[in-house]
Amino acid sequence: MSRARRDCPPMPPEVWHHIESYLLAMKDLCTCRLVSRALNGFATDKAFREISIRVIADDLASLNTTNQRHFARTSGILDHILSNAFFASLIKHLDVYTVGDWGSHMNQVARAIHVLPSMESLTWGGARSTRLDRIIDGLDTCLPPRHMQSVPTVLPSLHYLRMLYFCPTEVPLARLPNLLHLEISLIHSSSLANLTAAVRRVPQLQSLSLLRIEHNIEDVISELISAISHLPNLTALVMSNFTHSERLTASACAQLCAALRGRARLRRLFCEFRVQEDERAAYLDMLSTLENLEIVNLHTNGELTARELTALQRYLPKRLAVLWLTYSATEPLSPETLVTFWRHFSNVTFLSLTIYSGPQAALAVDEVIRDASRSLRFLGHCGEFYDVRFPEGRPVASVAWDHGGIKETGCERWDWTMRYLYH
Repeated sequence: MSRARRDCPPMPPEVWHHIESYLLAMKDLCTCRLVSRALNGFATDKAFREISIRVIADDLASLNTTNQRHFARTSGILDHILSNAFFASLIKHLDVYTVGDWGSHMNQVARAIHVLPSMESLTWGGARSTRLDRIIDGLDTCLPPRHMQSVPTVLPSLHYLRMLYFCPTEVPLARLPNLLHLEISLIHSSSLANLTAAVRRVPQLQSLSLLRIEHNIEDVISELISAISHLPNLTALVMSNFTHSERLTASACAQLCAALRGRARLRRLFCEFRVQEDERAAYLDMLSTLENLEIVNLHTNGELTARELTALQRYLPKRLAVLWLTYSATEPLSPETLVTFWRHFSNVTFLSLTIYSGPQAALAVDEVIRDASRSLRFLGHCGEFYDVRFPEGRPVASVAWDHGGIKETGCERWDWTMRYLYH
């Protein structure tokens, strides 16, 4: 008896890509690779486009079974990158996390980074144990991998670079001619002084993120203003510090407002420094000149009252997609005061309200979203996060999220915002 064969009707690649977007587990992707040649191509590309490796020092690798497993896995991945050109070509995003004063993997990592022809983003985190210039400038002493005659000196496809625990001048920006997004930390004494010199080497930058700032606020703002004066195409700016509570002094606020005023290209502004009540009007006035602003957070030590909500509607553009408000409150807002707020910000997909003077002054979740526009997808409320749906035309919030699952939501603007809360 022969089994009848059912041929699936032909579908355009866009449909397969949409189907593929629902496949997240590696076991599902591996199963799809066995179904057909077409699905094999889709699944293979997705399964290996993002690789994370944990580089562990030789003396730590033998301490426990977990470290041994990480050490062996990293060795296997690096060997495969260096010996298989097809596998290397699939990798678009590389995430490196270092633990300890690592040694034997150093040359492998250096060579692997430079033989990924399609790599678009590189994230480097973990312990500050080896200077990055040892890896980059040491390439001359590395033997090229078997499938290449030489090691390239630039990474032409790299658009996004996140380097923590390195001074700006240690990042090899001259070898990244198409870099558009740079994230660095300012935690060392020399890191701030070298910021402008480093940024001048990449005038094409569109996004600059300064993380884990541990310097005097006025020195930071002064150097930042000097740096961004060399970035005419800047569309996103992030300033994030360890405590999430340092105040923006009057002089620093005045300097920052003057530097950002009228920057029509700036679409995303995430500043964790707290704007003091006396400077809030000037800060909001500056925001009103950013006509294409789509993501903004406002961290203030003043009261958020009905009057202040009205001021936000006057100063912030209606097209805002993400609005993050951190404020003080002694009494909860009336739900009625949010009616005009939602009418004005009808395009907001994510709203966060954080109160640092006590949750007793906060509205309930259902009260916040009662008159929300149908564009709202996510709500942050006093440290918890919720999905928002409109099952019968009325907004309903989900159960609060498990914080371990916050990283990816499928909403690029929301994911971008959340990335700087958990750096």
